[in-house]
Amino acid sequence: MKKTVLIFLTFLLTLGQLYSVDYFQGEDGFLYLKISNSEKCESKDERGLLADFDINKILDTHFLIDENEKFSVQINRAAAKYDVDPFLIKAFIKVESDFNDKACSSKGAIGLMQLMPDKAPNRKINLLYNPCINIDIGVKYIAYLKKRFNGNATLAIASYNAGPTIVQKLGAIPPFKETRNFVKKIRWFYSYYKNMSQEYRKVKNIMNSSYQSFLKENFQKSIILLAKAEKIMPDNGYIYFNMGLAYAKIKIDHISVEYFKKAISCNPYIKEAYYNLGILYAANQNRVAAGKYFKRYNEIVGNKDKGHAMNLQFDRQLKYP
Repeated sequence: MKKTVLIFLTFLLTLGQLYSVDYFQGEDGFLYLKISNSEKCESKDERGLLADFDINKILDTHFLIDENEKFSVQINRAAAKYDVDPFLIKAFIKVESDFNDKACSSKGAIGLMQLMPDKAPNRKINLLYNPCINIDIGVKYIAYLKKRFNGNATLAIASYNAGPTIVQKLGAIPPFKETRNFVKKIRWFYSYYKNMSQEYRKVKNIMNSSYQSFLKENFQKSIILLAKAEKIMPDNGYIYFNMGLAYAKIKIDHISVEYFKKAISCNPYIKEAYYNLGILYAANQNRVAAGKYFKRYNEIVGNKDKGHAMNLQFDRQLKYP
């Protein structure tokens, strides 16, 4: 991704050297270009600086799905075994690894619940990549923390991030930005999974069909199906994000932007929406808006996963569970 962004920036600089550029604002709020080639003395109207550049190569075009049923067997088993709310377990997995069982942080934390190597059974680190083992160990540790803090879920959550010693010493969430954000995100996703678990079953087949249409590049049909899902689950940010993708594919940028904004209004942690908004605003020379969304994207991704996230769109396979 870094290489692609460098190519993008080089493209912008080259364009400025070869052409004299005038801007005008359309009724949709986007900036348009009036480009004159100094050598050929020809002029033409183009939409955005990326008119001759494939924007889909730098947009994150990964069709998002809900993780409501991913690893549900392992989660429910551990939840019953250690008496921990399964929705809380899902929240931990979402925040720690984004449901990526192969995740490994720069500090060496491994798997779904980002366990350190010293947690591996018999010191066999590779076992931590096993979802069943990773979840079992992680949930057992959550249960221990809840017991240590007399059932105080907030302090247990903070301890998972900052360590129980400092939390016990303070008797409160430590004044660390990372820990405070961690607690906030866990709470948000806990509420999210708990509230939408039943509703998601109603739209699962619709989302699956929309995804298949998206893969076949039948974007109009994908949009129609997503609109049906929206009527059933109007608070699901993933639906709006996917709508934004489909509109971006057919190059209706201003509608794409509105759906990406709807996505983050429903789910403020959809990092891909912030990234795509940054790209679209940058392409239309709105540097202030682009900077705002890129900043928020980097805040959500965090330094430890920044490189992985930037390259994710080129490495991952699109799969629907």
